[in-house]
Amino acid sequence: DLSDAIKASKTNGTTSIVIAPEITGEAKKVSVDIPKSSFASVASETSASLTVEMPVGSVTIPNDALASLASGASGDTVTVGLETVDKAALTEEQQKAVEENPVFDISITSGGKNITSFDGKSITISLPYTLKDGESTEGVTVWYLNDDGKLERMNCDYDKTTGLASFTAMHLSKYVVGYEATWANPFTDVKSDDWFYEDVKFAVKNGLFTGTTDTTFSPGQS
Repeated sequence: DLSDAIKASKTNGTTSIVIAPEITGEAKKVSVDIPKSSFASVASETSASLTVEMPVGSVTIPNDALASLASGASGDTVTVGLETVDKAALTEEQQKAVEENPVFDISITSGGKNITSFDGKSITISLPYTLKDGESTEGVTVWYLNDDGKLERMNCDYDKTTGLASFTAMHLSKYVVGYEATWANPFTDVKSDDWFYEDVKFAVKNGLFTGTTDTTFSPGQS
């Protein structure tokens, strides 16, 4: 099937090749085995990206990262896996950080070894989140969960139609999907495209500063 998809992409210029295994019932962990040679063929013979769609999310590898992935594979096949993590398997620090939010582990392996980077290229990951009453799409957030139990926020876009939060990453690991209430910015001198916007937001939300007046933060002052 993948060989046919490569031929079709060469013929009609398809920009994305999608692998979507048919799964019945509920799956918390899904992995797909793909021949290493197929990654190399998609990279060299087409300009298409390769997407693996699973019930627990999807992984999209751009064309310019496929060759790097194939060269880094130590086995004949590459396994793309995505699973919902049992929080009991997390460290105490990690459990405290994620609270009740779902945790996902994304992996690409070959020959029993993890492939964690793609020669500086980014891949796109999409993970599910269901909006609760009163929640807006702007508040859906993805965090990278590091080994120390710290959460590092990722830039993501949430599609209400698909229920997926999508983000780009240069390495694979555990990621958390949750909701962070949007901040109502009261300051006329702090714009969303200012380099210090997120810093001001953090300082005010955590009670570190209140601003110089109700409507000004005065970011240029000492």
